Amino acid sequence: MKYWRDNGTPVEKLNMGFASYGRTFRLTSSDSSVGAPASGPASAGPYTREAGFWAYYEICTFVKGATVEMIADQMVPYAYKGNEWVGFDNRQSYETKVIFNSTFTMMLI
Repeated sequence: MKYWRDNGTPVEKLNMGFASYGRTFRLTSSDSSVGAPASGPASAGPYTREAGFWAYYEICTFVKGATVEMIADQMVPYAYKGNEWVGFDNRQSYETKVIFNSTFTMMLI
């Protein structure tokens, strides 16, 4: 948001999104960190049936048996199990976005 504002976008046209889905990838090695090599999207979810895209309720099922970690500088979680990796938002990342958005908006007044 700062980038767009600083490059001339009218602030009233800036909107922050709150995703209720996640993007998935199939890992090619045991490396599960951000930027790990991937061969493409992970398997399709049982409901969305689209490889590379899981609805939030599909992610909720996946994370029950997965390892969940946070991307510290972005304050967002990701989860992995076997060779499947998903990046998504959760309550903590939504709260962080709300605080940022409130602070960002207040800085403009």
